[in-house]
Amino acid sequence: MSLSFLGTHIDAVYHTALVFGGIEYFFGAGVQQTYPGATHHGRPMEIIPLGKTDLPLDIILEYLDSLKEVYTVEVGPQSHFRYRHVSDMMQSYDLFTHNCNNFTNDFAMFLLGKGIPDHITSLPQTVLNTPFGQMLKPELDSAMRGITQAPVAPASVPSQHHSPRNSNGIVTSQSNVQENHASGASGIPTGQVHQVTNLKKLDTLLTWAQDSCAVIFFTSATCPPCKLVYPAYDELAAEAGDKAILIKVDLSEAYEVGSKYQVRATPTFMSYLKGEKENEWVGASEGQLRGNVRMLIRMAHPPHPHTNLRLHVLQRRHKSVTYSKIPPLEKLIAKMGPRGNEPSVTALKDFICTREAS
Repeated sequence: MSLSFLGTHIDAVYHTALVFGGIEYFFGAGVQQTYPGATHHGRPMEIIPLGKTDLPLDIILEYLDSLKEVYTVEVGPQSHFRYRHVSDMMQSYDLFTHNCNNFTNDFAMFLLGKGIPDHITSLPQTVLNTPFGQMLKPELDSAMRGITQAPVAPASVPSQHHSPRNSNGIVTSQSNVQENHASGASGIPTGQVHQVTNLKKLDTLLTWAQDSCAVIFFTSATCPPCKLVYPAYDELAAEAGDKAILIKVDLSEAYEVGSKYQVRATPTFMSYLKGEKENEWVGASEGQLRGNVRMLIRMAHPPHPHTNLRLHVLQRRHKSVTYSKIPPLEKLIAKMGPRGNEPSVTALKDFICTREAS
C-alpha cells in the first residue's frame, strides 16, 4: 500500500523504546516508563541487544532528567500550564521530526556511544521526501496522535521505589509496529521473583512462560517453613535469568488463586514446562527445590549435545613440553627453507639469542 501512495516501499511505522535496568523508557506523552513489554503498543516485534553500559546510575538518571526537558508533554492552548519558553511547544511529540525514535536514539547514544538502526531513524525523512508524504504529513500526525500520546496503564507503571537496577547495565532496544503487529519476545523483568496477588497477573506470567518454563511457590504469612526457602528461591530466580519465570503467591492475600489451584498446604510448588503442568511437590526442602528448578530449566533449555560427550583426552590436564637445551638455530632455520627468512622467524631468533645472552 505504501508503494502505491508514496512511491516507495515502507515496511512499517516503528515505535521504539529503550530497556535499561528492568524498566522500559519511551517518548509519547513526555518521557514515559513502564515494565518492559507492558505499553499500549503491545509486545515488541523485535528486541535488539545494544550492549552494556558502565556509566554510574546517578549520572544516567541525571541525563534522563535533562531529556525530559527536551522531550516534553504536549500542552494544548486551553491548558492551565504555562510555557517557560515559546520553543517549548515545539518540543512536544511530532511524528516526523521529534518522535519516540529520536528519544531512543539519544538515550542509546549517551549510554553506549551508538544509536539505534538507521533504517528506523531515517524512516520519517524517507516519507517526507515523497510528494504525497509532504501532503499527508498533517493527516498522519493527527491520526497517530491518539496512539503515540496514549497513557500507560497504572498497573504497568513502575512504583516509585522501583529504580533501575545497576547490577549489569544491560541495554536493549524494543521496536513495535504501530499497526497492531505483535511478537512473542518476552519483555518482563528477569532474574527476580514475581510477587502475585491475583489471578490476572498469574495468568499473564504463565502466558509469558509458554515457550519456556515457570515455577509457582505457594506460601503464606503463617508458614514458618516457607520462609526458610525464601533466600534459595531468590537465588534460583537470579540464577535462571530469562530462562525461567519464578512466581511467589501469598495465599493469605490471594484467596482466588489458592482456590483455583486447590492448594491444601504450604509450601507447595508447581512447575510448568512449555505451558503444561510438569510437577508438583510439597515441603520446605531446599535441596529438592534447587534440584527440581534446575532440572526444569535444563528441560526447557537443553544444552548442546556436544557438552555431554565424555572426551577424556581433552578433559584431562596437559603438561606443556619444555626443552632445556636450545638447538643450533642457524641449522634449524636453514632446514626451514624460504620460510626461515620471514620477519617473524628472524624476530624469534633475535629474542632467543638476547635472552640467552642475558
